[in-house]
Amino acid sequence: MSGGDAPRPLYPLDAPVKGGDCVRGNILFEVPKEGRAERVLYWPEGLDEQVEWLVTKD
Repeated sequence: MSGGDAPRPLYPLDAPVKGGDCVRGNILFEVPKEGRAERVLYWPEGLDEQVEWLVTKD
Protein backbone atom coordinates (compact mmCIF):
# COMPACT_ATOMS: atom_id res chain seq x y z
CA MET A 1 0.00 0.00 0.00
CA SER A 2 2.95 2.31 0.17
CA GLY A 3 4.98 1.25 -2.87
CA GLY A 4 7.14 3.81 -4.65
CA ASP A 5 5.04 3.47 -7.83
CA ALA A 6 1.74 4.04 -6.03
CA PRO A 7 -0.28 7.04 -7.25
CA ARG A 8 -0.29 9.95 -4.86
CA PRO A 9 -1.78 10.92 -2.51
CA LEU A 10 -1.98 7.67 -0.56
CA TYR A 11 -4.93 7.21 1.77
CA PRO A 12 -3.93 8.46 5.22
CA LEU A 13 -3.47 5.45 7.50
CA ASP A 14 -1.98 7.33 10.43
CA ALA A 15 -5.22 8.96 11.64
CA PRO A 16 -8.76 7.63 12.14
CA VAL A 17 -11.43 8.88 9.73
CA LYS A 18 -14.92 9.06 11.17
CA GLY A 19 -18.31 9.28 9.49
CA GLY A 20 -18.80 12.72 8.01
CA ASP A 21 -15.05 13.33 7.65
CA CYS A 22 -13.58 13.85 4.20
CA VAL A 23 -10.10 12.75 3.16
CA ARG A 24 -8.43 12.31 -0.18
CA GLY A 25 -6.18 9.43 -1.04
CA ASN A 26 -5.74 6.33 -3.16
CA ILE A 27 -6.35 2.84 -1.86
CA LEU A 28 -4.59 0.17 -3.89
CA PHE A 29 -5.97 -3.34 -4.27
CA GLU A 30 -5.36 -6.26 -6.58
CA VAL A 31 -7.85 -7.06 -9.35
CA PRO A 32 -7.82 -10.36 -11.30
CA LYS A 33 -6.68 -10.17 -14.94
CA GLU A 34 -9.90 -11.80 -16.12
CA GLY A 35 -13.15 -10.04 -15.48
CA ARG A 36 -13.79 -6.63 -13.98
CA ALA A 37 -14.37 -5.34 -10.49
CA GLU A 38 -18.04 -4.62 -9.77
CA ARG A 39 -17.83 -3.21 -6.26
CA VAL A 40 -15.42 -2.41 -3.47
CA LEU A 41 -15.88 -3.59 0.10
CA TYR A 42 -13.74 -1.54 2.45
CA TRP A 43 -13.49 -2.63 6.08
CA PRO A 44 -10.29 -1.43 7.73
CA GLU A 45 -9.42 -2.31 11.30
CA GLY A 46 -11.29 -0.09 13.73
CA LEU A 47 -14.31 0.47 11.48
CA ASP A 48 -17.51 -1.00 12.96
CA GLU A 49 -19.19 -1.63 9.60
CA GLN A 50 -17.86 -2.14 6.09
CA VAL A 51 -18.27 0.52 3.43
CA GLU A 52 -19.36 -0.60 -0.03
CA TRP A 53 -19.46 1.25 -3.34
CA LEU A 54 -20.03 0.24 -6.96
CA VAL A 55 -17.24 0.46 -9.52
CA THR A 56 -18.43 2.17 -12.69
CA LYS A 57 -17.02 1.90 -16.19
CA ASP A 58 -14.91 4.94 -17.08
